[in-house]
Amino acid sequence: MSNSPFELVPFGTVAHGSLREHELHLVVGMPGHGKTVYMLNFMAEWRARNLGKSLAVDLEAREPIGDGYLARWADVWCREPPEELPDWVRLMVCDEAHEYVGTQAVKYPGMESLASSHRHKPVMLLWGTQRPNQIKRDVWAKAKRVVIFRVIDSSDHRRLLELPGLERKHIDVISRLPPGFAAVWDLHETGIWLPWVPQWES
Repeated sequence: MSNSPFELVPFGTVAHGSLREHELHLVVGMPGHGKTVYMLNFMAEWRARNLGKSLAVDLEAREPIGDGYLARWADVWCREPPEELPDWVRLMVCDEAHEYVGTQAVKYPGMESLASSHRHKPVMLLWGTQRPNQIKRDVWAKAKRVVIFRVIDSSDHRRLLELPGLERKHIDVISRLPPGFAAVWDLHETGIWLPWVPQWES
């Protein structure tokens, strides 16, 4: 596969092609552009492949839980992250991660340590945020994949530029991505850009 930053390839061939454990994946983007739906898709595929139990941290979920919430697709969910992950968790999903591992977040020190300690456990972290610039830099640096929907704030652009290989010309494209289109930066497959029309159904 070519590493041209402007090549468009089918979304599923890379984004869901290999669900690797022991990694932190971040999903960033403005509201209404596909970030949460991507995460729902990921969770549904994880469950379909029977890859292990999942836990979702979902601030917005309310009983009864609708299909549009991360909590709906998790084996267990909570509004606040546990101080330590149970041994049975294989996938931990969290939207609005800046609330827990952000530059202004001081309430959940255990969440920040997960970005490091998860490497010694058979668990994958999938965390989303609208504001990548608010994610603490040491957490940001541990991400192995960043799925990037449209981002227009200049401070968020500066954080994206910290990803090896990402350049200003890529930011120009990211700032114009239509809803449902994402760029994927991957430590293993740098520079792959993917269009995506969400296929998740309730």
